Formats: sequence, structure tokens, C-alpha cells
Amino acid sequence: MNVSTFKQRAVRVVISLVVALGLIGGLLGVTGSARADTTLTCTPATQTIQSGQTVSLTANGGSGFFFWNAPSGDPQFGFSQSFSTRFNSSVTETKTITLQSGNLTTLCYVTVLAGSNQSGVLTVQNTGRNITKNTTERTSLTVSPGDNVQFVIRVRNNTNARLTNVVVNDILAAALTYRNNTTTINGVFITDGITDSGINIGSLSSSQEAIIRFSVTVGEFPATTTLENIAVARADNTPTVSVRMRLSRGQIAGAAAVNTGPGSTLFISLLLSLLVTGTYMRYTGTEMFRRRSALALVRRLQHDSQRLNFARFN
Repeated sequence: MNVSTFKQRAVRVVISLVVALGLIGGLLGVTGSARADTTLTCTPATQTIQSGQTVSLTANGGSGFFFWNAPSGDPQFGFSQSFSTRFNSSVTETKTITLQSGNLTTLCYVTVLAGSNQSGVLTVQNTGRNITKNTTERTSLTVSPGDNVQFVIRVRNNTNARLTNVVVNDILAAALTYRNNTTTINGVFITDGITDSGINIGSLSSSQEAIIRFSVTVGEFPATTTLENIAVARADNTPTVSVRMRLSRGQIAGAAAVNTGPGSTLFISLLLSLLVTGTYMRYTGTEMFRRRSALALVRRLQHDSQRLNFARFN
């Protein structure tokens, strides 16, 4: 076998190596993983403002590129991590702001209190804490089936007038079950009813606030589903106001490591294979390789008695 044949075989071996590494890369892509931020939230997730006021939000997580969409806001769009917009409304209503980053989407909610109300308005805050996970009070929570969650509803008379017959009720998602005998108003236990027809907390003087707390148990729900808890408050001659709170499924340990897919791992494997091939081909063009190849050929022919009979000299 001459040097040319040897090099041809070597090239075929390297090509086979490239193909093999590519196939291995594809297989590894099935189980390969890389750290990636797979969550996207906005802070605060819920808030209440007066008509004509400006809200400010901040994106957390995502890919680093953000798009905000507030259909009735001013402005309606934003493209940075922080976003501010102003809402005007003649009725009390909840506005939805959509935040997108890569293939992730989340929603933020703003309750806009009617600017035309003359009798006074209520402001409502809806927060909670995961007792099982020992979290602080937050505007959105990460939960798992079986968790014990406490909701906190703050109802405040935001006017100079006295508000009467203030009624508060809470609308639970289907996966949330009320825990009996857990409702309190300003720390005092009361009878159940917060998640049914509601509870009447009486009157609220100007700037007075009532704090309602109660607990629920989280049941099974799909990991891709976001639960909503809606706090609703009303009073005589006052528009009904509501605030949403979102609960998302907690990640299983190690779930933040996501599959990179066959494509990216295959590309890395092929790139590495091409690098190895290029290095080898450069080596075959060196004087050292030619000398070693020639020496190997001579030694092979010396042991081939069918072709040549080399005489050995001492």
C-alpha cells in the first residue's frame, strides 16, 4: 500500500468518524440539557389605580428581550424590561397587560377605579403567602398540589366619605379548596362565607382599611395552567371592584434543565468533528507525517515475501 492509498483510507476513516459523531450528537440531543430561564413574570402582577394614573411594571426572567401590550393604555406598547402606561376609564374595570419574551407569555392585571364616582371608591389589594413553603406575602405565588396557601385581602376606603355595607367575597379557582374556620377580619375569626355569598364587614370610615385573611388547600392542576384567585368588594353607592392574583405550578427539582433538542447538540458535534478533521488533514501535509508514512510502507513491504525479497545487511 503506497502513501496515496494510505491517505485515502485515513480520509475515509475520518469521514466515518464525522458521521458517527453526528449520530451520537443527535442521540445525545434527546437527553442533553442546558440551564435556561423558563419563567416569565411581571412585578407587580396585580395593582389598583385611579383613572388617569400611571402604572409601572418590571419584567422578571424571560430571554432578555421583552414586548409589552396594553391595548387601552397610553402608550400601548413597550420593548424594555420596564414599562409604564396610563389608563383612563369612566367605569371601574380590570385592564390586562400582556408581556412576551421569546416563546413565553404572562399577563398583568390593573384595576382602574372609575373617575366619575361621586360617592367614594374602594381600593382592594389581593396578596397571599404559601404557608407550606414558608414564603412572604406576595402578589403572585408558586404552588404545588397539597400546599396550604393563605390569601390576604385589604379593603380600603380611599375617599373622604363613609362607606356602608361593605361586602367582600372571593372567587376561587377550581383547584383551590377553602379551609373551614380560617377567615379573620383584622385578626378576629368570623364565620365562613368569604368564598360563597361573601362577608359583610360593615362600614369603613375615610382612609380606614380592613384586612381579611383565609386559607385554602391547593389540589391537582396541570403544570401549564395558571390559577386565578379573584377578590371582589362592593359597598352602597360604590362600584364593585375586583383584583386578580395568579398562582403557577412550582417546578420539580431539576426541571429548570431543559432539553436543548437534537438540533443544537448535533450542530456542536458536527462542528467538533470538522475541527478534528481539519486538524488531521493539516497533520497529513507535514513532513513528519510523510516520513512516518514512508517508513511504515517500507516496513510493511519488508514483511511481504510475496512482493519483494529485501536483503538484510548487518
